[in-house]
Amino acid sequence: MNDVFKGSVDQFLENTSSDSPTPGGGSVAALTGALGAALVQMVGNLTVGKEKYRHVEDEIKELVRKGTHLMDKQKKLAEDDMAHFDSFMEVLSLPKNTPEEQETRKKRLQQALKDATETPLAIASAGVEVLTLTALVAEKGTKNAISDAGVAAHLAEAAVQAALITADCNIPRIEDQTFVQWAEKKKENLSSEAQRLKSESLRNVHSRMG
Repeated sequence: MNDVFKGSVDQFLENTSSDSPTPGGGSVAALTGALGAALVQMVGNLTVGKEKYRHVEDEIKELVRKGTHLMDKQKKLAEDDMAHFDSFMEVLSLPKNTPEEQETRKKRLQQALKDATETPLAIASAGVEVLTLTALVAEKGTKNAISDAGVAAHLAEAAVQAALITADCNIPRIEDQTFVQWAEKKKENLSSEAQRLKSESLRNVHSRMG
């Protein structure tokens, strides 16, 4: 497994901009979602301990806990996305000289495509979970960091849409139509829910500005 987050920001950017296909769009989407979750935690941590927000302190502490979990989850999913891409590339290099080899390669390729679809869908799902937190922290967190809650919402929704377009690349090549229908429906639901939660978050942000 690649330790994509172990280096510096400069190293991550350099790796992303190189001629290596990983880290690619899926991992970048996950990182974007992780940054959104990190900002949620920041706003929450700036809220906890303030007398003005004592009545929501327990709720905000739980929000911070969930944000930490989602940040770590997105980091893990970024690693998974890279690993599944590597597995996909390995399958492409399998021999296909005999009917048996061709059948083995086909089966493994189809599984690799499913794996490479499920991971970005999981990244998008985690992004939607972050958006539920941005809506809450924008409503109840400290007004001194209200714009940061808005940035978190933008980042989380961008992570969702970026992950979904990554999944789009693989779905047309999957032969299992039951899986395809499931993936397409999940994509639709995640996209609409992300947009709804982003709008709710930003309404909360703008209503408390000024």
